[in-house]
Amino acid sequence: MSLNLCVEPSLLRLQKEFEQLDLPDYCILRIGDEKYIELSGQIEYYDFDLIGDLLSKYRCFSVYITPQEGYWKNRCIEFNFKIPPGYPHVAPKVKCLTKLFHPNIDENGNICLNCLREDWKPILSITIIICGLLNLLIEPSTTDPLNKEAADIININPILFQETNNKLFNI
Repeated sequence: MSLNLCVEPSLLRLQKEFEQLDLPDYCILRIGDEKYIELSGQIEYYDFDLIGDLLSKYRCFSVYITPQEGYWKNRCIEFNFKIPPGYPHVAPKVKCLTKLFHPNIDENGNICLNCLREDWKPILSITIIICGLLNLLIEPSTTDPLNKEAADIININPILFQETNNKLFNI
């Protein structure tokens, strides 16, 4: 990796995180639009200068998670990450782009995840956020929900909750 002194500290930090990223097989990270790079598994042989260039241009990336268990088992869920100039002192903005009926995700894709809000600290990383998102998909929290209707249904009638989500995926 070549060091570019004109690069913002937030992007240098992010590039370093990507160099150390070790994603599960069911997670893919995609940076860029027409010209893009996809990262999965343990990152070893990628052009980190290209990753840095794409991050500088877009300041955002997508993460696709396909949980191996839970209500969204084997369903690909897309999340969009926007990195503010103040990162890591300011948390990234993360939205769910896949329509879900979820107690911790509202109809606009806003996500209730403590590490993205009041519990954010500069020591946290993109990997921690991805793990938190995966955990929300495997074990939705009904305590202090963002979507109270989804929380009520999952608590009262988990079968109806599953059916409602299946309809969103045309299953």
